[in-house]
Amino acid sequence: MEEKKTSLLHIISRIISDFFNPLVSLVIYFVYFSIQNYTFKEAFTHFLPILLITILPVIIWIVWNVKTGRYTNMDVSNRVQRKTLYIFIAVCIDSYLTCNYIKNGYIDFVSLIN
Repeated sequence: MEEKKTSLLHIISRIISDFFNPLVSLVIYFVYFSIQNYTFKEAFTHFLPILLITILPVIIWIVWNVKTGRYTNMDVSNRVQRKTLYIFIAVCIDSYLTCNYIKNGYIDFVSLIN
């Protein structure tokens, strides 16, 4: 069998696509926002719940669905498959906003808007 070689253009486009993936962009945004607006301890306490309640579960959900064959790829390119992803993301964000409201007594508008 002949191995399929990947062109340099394909590799570069894949790196760009992965970098601008919404999950990667979201993590970069929250890290940057936290560094600019909080001390290290404050940033850690603000970012950790977002990471544990929204970002990690969504990543695990996507990886699990790709491995089980429910999603065709990590980008969830198939629009029909995205419906369950959107529902799961909404549940995760609602869970975070609820936990944050119970803990702090205010709505995290940064997360709500994003």
